[in-house]
Amino acid sequence: MTTRVTGNERRGRQLLLRFSGFLSAALTVMALITATRALAPVVAYIAPQRVRSHFMRRAFASGNCRSRRFSVLRSTVGTETRNENNITTPYHSPLPTSRYVYQSSRTLSSRNPALPLESTLMHSNANELTDVELKNLVAHWRDHPVLNPMVTFRSWVVPIKGKMIQAILNSKSLQPYLASRHELLQEMHVRLKIVRDYTDSTDGTEKLILLHPDTPPLSELPADVQQLLRNCQIHENGPVMPTKFTYKDFTASYILSQLLPIAVHPPPTAFETIGHVAHLNLKERHWPYRFLIGQVLLETLPLIESVINKVGEVSGPYRTYDFGLLAGRNDTRVKLTESGVQLQFDLADVYWCSRLSEERQRLLRTFQPGQIIADPFCGVGALCLLAASLPQRNCTIWANDWNPKAVEYLRENARRNHVSDRIERLQCGDAYDFLMDMGLQQHQKASTRSRKEDVTNKDGNHVTPTEPMRLPDHVVMNYPVEAPKFLGALRWWPVPPSSRRGSTTRDGGIGSVIVPRVHVYTFARADPTTDRDAEEVAVDLVAANLLPLGNTIHCRTEMNEDYDCDIQVHPVRDVAPGKVVLCGDFR
Repeated sequence: MTTRVTGNERRGRQLLLRFSGFLSAALTVMALITATRALAPVVAYIAPQRVRSHFMRRAFASGNCRSRRFSVLRSTVGTETRNENNITTPYHSPLPTSRYVYQSSRTLSSRNPALPLESTLMHSNANELTDVELKNLVAHWRDHPVLNPMVTFRSWVVPIKGKMIQAILNSKSLQPYLASRHELLQEMHVRLKIVRDYTDSTDGTEKLILLHPDTPPLSELPADVQQLLRNCQIHENGPVMPTKFTYKDFTASYILSQLLPIAVHPPPTAFETIGHVAHLNLKERHWPYRFLIGQVLLETLPLIESVINKVGEVSGPYRTYDFGLLAGRNDTRVKLTESGVQLQFDLADVYWCSRLSEERQRLLRTFQPGQIIADPFCGVGALCLLAASLPQRNCTIWANDWNPKAVEYLRENARRNHVSDRIERLQCGDAYDFLMDMGLQQHQKASTRSRKEDVTNKDGNHVTPTEPMRLPDHVVMNYPVEAPKFLGALRWWPVPPSSRRGSTTRDGGIGSVIVPRVHVYTFARADPTTDRDAEEVAVDLVAANLLPLGNTIHCRTEMNEDYDCDIQVHPVRDVAPGKVVLCGDFR
């Protein structure tokens, strides 16, 4: 007899089968989760870095780590430990997986209410950081425990009378025991005051001197040191002085050395300060961490409000460069003061190099009061304004630049420094024409004077009334890329006969002339094929562009012997390995 299955029974069996399948799948997932938690410590040692970090995040987020090592990690997050240097810091993970891992503060606070920070920062100088880790590092580096340590200093009670305190500070035998020798204090930009008031002193005649945390008690010091301390009337140990430091106490180089991975060390330390702007030229290895570097510089340098990084090379007709903002406000209009001269300009419009300030001072020392200074590549006019405004110089300026904005900035800065009357010539044009026109004007004056009638001087002699040739006393050609190419314009200048060897002086009598002194800048490298160093290469480069075409070496020797115009080379600065900027001076 066949049993008949109704529709309701059939539907019930189907539901039961589906429920059994779901239950089996759920049990399988739970088994996998349990196995994952159990295998987390093993994976932490044998798996790749990215897998280990994933297991750690899962273990912390779950809050149910049964691993003994993970239990230690969870129970000590937010607590403090003291290392061998007596520096108190929050606990660090002993596993090699910690690389500034960030977890939600809501998740962690529910699992560990003792956590003092809004995020967990676990430091390790790994070779690389993931994008998420780097983003969190940029956001939370100020809370890093290494940058906010608590250092416990010991102290000595020292009498104030006499010069005991100064004798202790200057004693070579006691120097190793003072707090100033602590390695952490060497990285601070503000010097720690190690002489403190002693509040427990009964009569106020005693002070405290902070000691290195590793300094033992008086009774455990060497015998000679104990005798020296007795001579200084130090008979007791002072109280322990816990001192809290923050990231604001340390230099930018130290902070970056602690934050950046070892793979990108050494951290960038050299940058140019232009008014409120810090100008960096980061290397390729530092590029992924550029925003972190910018934030650190902005936080640790009180006068800096913007941090920029040069992008690409100096190029274009005006020798400007592109830059990217790393931190701070996006404002490149700067104000700066150099030797009392105020300058204002926009870095986006003109070229500027603060490293040339020493070179400008060197040139100023060669200028004499009342001389004429010609600058065919004047830029914003730092050298021109210094020569015109300094009381001991008071020079007359002939200036030119190819960049119209640079010329306008020079005009505004001259008005701002009240030396507009000293800027006799200011034009925007080609430097070659600027130099050549000065020579052509002198030829025209000489031609005009030759047509004048002779007159009789006070002695009854017939002479031709002449005026001195008005050439500049100094010509500054600070354009290392192409300045030597403009020397050909000097061939249009009149050759003063008094400049020849053995002739009369050039600054006396009627018809006396000025022999300009030329300062030309150029890049140079040593040439091993011809066994010439960088200075010899620069001299030959100047001679090749200044003298007519032909046998340059022969012409150079002949001109030196005839006109005594030896070129003196002065090194300015290094710009690349083996590449230097040199200044050649000659008349």
